[in-house]
Amino acid sequence: MRASNAFTLAAGLLVSSLARAETPAATFDDTAPTDASEFFELPFTVPAGTVEIEIDHKSLTSGNILDWGVQDETNAFRGWGGGNTEPAIIGVDRASRSYLTGAINAGMWHVLVGKAQIVTTPSHYHVDVYLRTAATLAAQPERRPYKD
Repeated sequence: MRASNAFTLAAGLLVSSLARAETPAATFDDTAPTDASEFFELPFTVPAGTVEIEIDHKSLTSGNILDWGVQDETNAFRGWGGGNTEPAIIGVDRASRSYLTGAINAGMWHVLVGKAQIVTTPSHYHVDVYLRTAATLAAQPERRPYKD
């Protein structure tokens, strides 16, 4: 193995092990409400100094489809990933697909969970919310914060 390949592999393993060692700021391990509502909210508190939020979400009941979105502390829409399976990441100047960059203000934020298709109840889900003081995504200078 060439030295550069070995270094790349070692760096990747280090980053991967650091990511697994990170503790979620909030965890939701529950079942979707069985009422007639189309969606429900999972509130979490964002402290001052946060520059990136990652929401790792999973629908755990086969055949069911849950959609995922985020509202910030003013209840403004910050993104709707729908059935995206990868985690949602929202940062000041970077964000994953389907989500908006912009200020990460302290306060009560919400994961929005849409009940797109519930064929089996109970419908289990698991969500981990990570709050970071340093960004993990590469900068995206071509993306600007949303303005009405």
